[in-house]
Amino acid sequence: MSDLWTSVPSLVVVIGKGGVGKTLVSCALARAAAAAGRRVLLLELDARESLHRFLGCSPSGGAVISAGDRLWAQSVRPRAVVDTLIEHRVRPRWAARRLLASQIYEQFVAGAPGLREVAALGHAVESGGSYDLVILDSPASGHGVALLAAPRLLAAAIGSGPLAELAGEVDAKVADPAASRLWAVSTVEAMALRETLELDVALESAIGRGLDQLVLNRLLPDEAVELAGEAAWQRLWRDRARAQRGHLERLGARWQRPVVRLPLTAAEGQAATAELSALLAAELSP
Repeated sequence: MSDLWTSVPSLVVVIGKGGVGKTLVSCALARAAAAAGRRVLLLELDARESLHRFLGCSPSGGAVISAGDRLWAQSVRPRAVVDTLIEHRVRPRWAARRLLASQIYEQFVAGAPGLREVAALGHAVESGGSYDLVILDSPASGHGVALLAAPRLLAAAIGSGPLAELAGEVDAKVADPAASRLWAVSTVEAMALRETLELDVALESAIGRGLDQLVLNRLLPDEAVELAGEAAWQRLWRDRARAQRGHLERLGARWQRPVVRLPLTAAEGQAATAELSALLAAELSP
């Protein structure tokens, strides 16, 4: 197992604007970590389920399923997680069963702000006891901030009890750079980069820490900048490549933390995951 992967905490949360390839990068990162010898659980919060398209496994349906050697995947069902947490944390057990069957509980789960987010993060945190690394493919940027801020807000709102205790434990985990990593995925486009920098500021305000790593996805090759010819497609690629280089220069003045660069790939599905996981493994090698 490489020194890099042993130094990474047990939880990595991957955040990004919709459409930047966040789920593909999450899958590639999970594959790279598994190939390096870590036992990895990859979680997604989107009930529509898309991990299986990049991993070559069946849809999870809420269960933990094998997605390859030392790699497992799961689509998190927050309501089921909340029910399980109640069963495990409320004592005596008859009180837990009565609570789960009550109408008040139904209304609470449906309306409590941040409860589902805390349940999803709590599941990720508690799963860290069974795996070397848990990677959470979070919702798009704005929802990602709400996800990570929810434990602190819920703990303050409830005050005491098993759910407040859980929220406090999860907040401590996501607020500690030594206990978790926050990775952002972005394309090299003005709007995506602006949202990523705004995300960094929003996280600092909400949980007291910003992003740890930035993955720049779909980079055009350097040769595209000097692409010769006047055909429409040549002009388009040349202009896009030059625009990307300009965005990279401006980003360099505002972002001093680690950056991983991934090229635009023509591959799809499992092939894209395999290609990018190899590139990630090389980029992240000590």
